[in-house]
Amino acid sequence: MPIQFTCPHCGVQTQVDDQFAGQTGACRQCGQSVSIPSPTGAAPRPQVETPGAYGVACPSCNGRSTRSGPWPWYLGTIGAIFVSARVCNQCGHEFDARKPQADFAKRKLNLALLINGFGALGILTVFGLLGWLVYVTMN
Repeated sequence: MPIQFTCPHCGVQTQVDDQFAGQTGACRQCGQSVSIPSPTGAAPRPQVETPGAYGVACPSCNGRSTRSGPWPWYLGTIGAIFVSARVCNQCGHEFDARKPQADFAKRKLNLALLINGFGALGILTVFGLLGWLVYVTMN
């Protein structure tokens, strides 16, 4: 029987299969972490405890049970070197295990701007060199 619940962050109503009862996941609308309630009369499923990444506790609740977080795809492969996205199993807080106290959203934005800035600089350099090559060969 499907479970219907409301996201506490954005208020959107969502319906999921009862196999997800007691788990935590990202809201389809706002992306924030949401705990899926158990159906009436059923006991919640126990969370699987996994050790924290790099031995780092959650900066929000100090919990040590974490799992891999949503990958910031827009950071590309280079971003994997700089970001280790984690989600706390206890409170659902998303953070970077390499810099747990940093504002994660701002950190991802700054890294995206930096990585894409270097890419744009490379593209401009290639076009500049091609333009220079055409100019030199035409004269």
